[in-house]
Amino acid sequence: MSPNDTVTNLSYGEKRLLVLCCTLIGNTSIVLLNDPTRYMRHEDQRLFWQILQEEKNERAIIVTTTSIDEAEWLADRIGILDDGVLLAYGSSFFLKTRFGIGCDLIILKDPNQSSGPITEIINRFVPNAVPENQVGDLLLYKLPTDKRPLYQKMLLLLEDSSNTLGITSIRVANSEMSEVFMTLGMESTTKSTVPEVSKLPE
Repeated sequence: MSPNDTVTNLSYGEKRLLVLCCTLIGNTSIVLLNDPTRYMRHEDQRLFWQILQEEKNERAIIVTTTSIDEAEWLADRIGILDDGVLLAYGSSFFLKTRFGIGCDLIILKDPNQSSGPITEIINRFVPNAVPENQVGDLLLYKLPTDKRPLYQKMLLLLEDSSNTLGITSIRVANSEMSEVFMTLGMESTTKSTVPEVSKLPE
């Protein structure tokens, strides 16, 4: 894109970026955007989001979107709507902690070593936890969020015992926003009432 290009010659993504620049001209204090990067190429989306991140200081920017990635990338606070009803509202971390299924404990071990002793240690902190997946040298445990305060001690114990247990790597992956959307979506279809989000702790 060059300064001499006319709007008609721009790509769809370039036109959307131009609209954003026009929106931000004059230090607009309130900006409303509706699904702004839908159908844009990945590279143009990232540039669009980067511009919003750089320009959001001293502005109130409200974005409606069907993209989970866009919501998580841009928002300081995320509101989840279903059929016009606000199901939940808060930071990405709060929503994952409050509504996420849990977190994944991923352990790589010597394939010749039994997973039993590893599971026994995990059961001290998370009773009845069993590997959700066990393929070769990989073990995957689904851990509930309500036991999160105990995880640091559990991980330290696993690391200290790694040589004995044959553990080569330990990684924890938090809930994804997609899990939060799915959880809330299922709840909204099975319940006639929704959480009083104004009373939920942030």
